[in-house]
Amino acid sequence: MGDEWATHGYYGTVSHNSKAIYQFYLGWYDAVPANLHAHPPVERATRLIAALGGADRTLALARGAMAAGDYRWASDLLQNLVFAAPDNAAATALLAESYEQQGFQAESAIWRNQFLAAARDLRQGSTPRSAAQSTDLIAAIATAELLDSAATRFAPERFGARKLTVALDLTDRKEQAMLEANGSVLIGRVGALPAIPDVTIRGPRALLLAMLFLKQPVSAMQKAGLQVEGDAAALQHLIDALDPVPQGFDIVTP
Repeated sequence: MGDEWATHGYYGTVSHNSKAIYQFYLGWYDAVPANLHAHPPVERATRLIAALGGADRTLALARGAMAAGDYRWASDLLQNLVFAAPDNAAATALLAESYEQQGFQAESAIWRNQFLAAARDLRQGSTPRSAAQSTDLIAAIATAELLDSAATRFAPERFGARKLTVALDLTDRKEQAMLEANGSVLIGRVGALPAIPDVTIRGPRALLLAMLFLKQPVSAMQKAGLQVEGDAAALQHLIDALDPVPQGFDIVTP
């Protein structure tokens, strides 16, 4: 099969896809008990580097692996060193080189992109990424899923012990939904309105999403045409308790 170009891993790879299939059916656990409750990456890396004899010793081992062409082992050593000592410029530079070499060797375009993007981030820093999505994409996402997404960014410590029930009448989609917030959780439900809401919002869904995802002030959305009945100040407090949509995060550095 290796002689047939159609069986090559130009997109996925056998090792990558077989792991994905295993995890889909059986979960992430690989039957190695040491992996059940391992230390988090930074703490684990700190312990490993100490066990290897320190940063200088680890860097020397990585340089030896690079000289021998064992870029995978070099990356393994250096990734731990960078997590244990993010300010170690020599380790960061060599890790970028090890990733770059693996990118050059990768047959899979996806693997190549991952390796080369990691090398770029190590050399230039991570690039801020916009959280903006196309209006067509947002329109295709069900309201229930969007409310669930907003709930994952709810910070109850900023909301406090109060309770708030918000009725949502999305006129452009002929949908009814609700939000319930308390000092622990934010829950969204679609298909029903609360009997006695603290706040009722009426208008197109796009204006609601501008508050929930872009954190536009309630007053600005009212000027844009969103009708808000009830305690607008409490609604603004809820919006303030939502974390901003993440703009990307570091992967190759802690």
